[in-house]
This record gives sequence, structure tokens and C-alpha cells, in this order.
Amino acid sequence: MTFTQNLLNGLQSPNLPPAEAWVKPPPSTIPGDQPELFIWGGLLDENRATLTRSLGTGPSGQTRTTHTLSIYVMWISDNEQDNAQWFPILIDSIRAKVRTINLKVPLVDPTTGEVSQLTDFGERILVEYAVPQAMANQRGYLCVALVKLPCNEWAMG
Repeated sequence: MTFTQNLLNGLQSPNLPPAEAWVKPPPSTIPGDQPELFIWGGLLDENRATLTRSLGTGPSGQTRTTHTLSIYVMWISDNEQDNAQWFPILIDSIRAKVRTINLKVPLVDPTTGEVSQLTDFGERILVEYAVPQAMANQRGYLCVALVKLPCNEWAMG
């Protein structure tokens, strides 16, 4: 998830301030003035891809974990409803960014130190976004979307 955060933090999109990316679930509060991207896990499916089995004393083959990362995208446009048209372009900017990285990406878990490789990232992108909703205080329109990124992570052990 930190790889995705680093990839998307500061993302530029026409007519919008740079996006801010976080590794945490989406908040229950209203986002700030810049687009905010909340990267969080989703479906996770791990399977053994090779033998051998280990008793914890050495390598034990490869495992493949298929992740479906969830990126919750939030932005408040100003009072002009026409400005909400920039939100789908922000989604396009996210899609363009994730589908153009060079694969295989070496990863090191910042907490556990586990080494793995990221593959199939940006090969499939699912997007669902709602119609912008007027804020209760009428200061703008809340735009929200969910971008799902299926990807594979390969690790020894």
C-alpha cells in the first residue's frame, strides 16, 4: 500500500490542486480542498505457487498473494456545479499513473522487512463513482469514487 501511496501522492490533474494520498481507510469527515486518496486493502487471496515446505528454518517456495487494493477518492468542488466535471479527469489521471509503471516492482514491507515483487499492477482497473452531491452548507459538491486495483505480489516463504 505504501508503494501506491508514494506513486499517487502529489498526483497532478488539470484544474485541480495536487492530490494527497494516505494509507488509511476513508474518513467519516469531509475532505479538504485538494483531492484526497485513501489507499486501503480489500480482497486478499494467497496461494502457494511452488514447493518445498519449510519448518521455518529456510526458504519454503513462493507464494502469490492476489490483492485488490481500494483507493477511495474524495474531492469537494467549489460552488460551480460545472467544476465537478474535473473529477472524472482526476480518475483518468489516477488510471494513467497506475497503468504506466514498469513491472516487476521490488517491494520491502516497511514494518516486517519481507521482500516481494509486485506484478500485474494497473493491468485491470475498476472504477465506481457517484453523482456529485451538494454539501449541506452549499459550499460545494462532494465528489467520491472507488478505484479498485487487482494486483499480484510474489514472495518467498
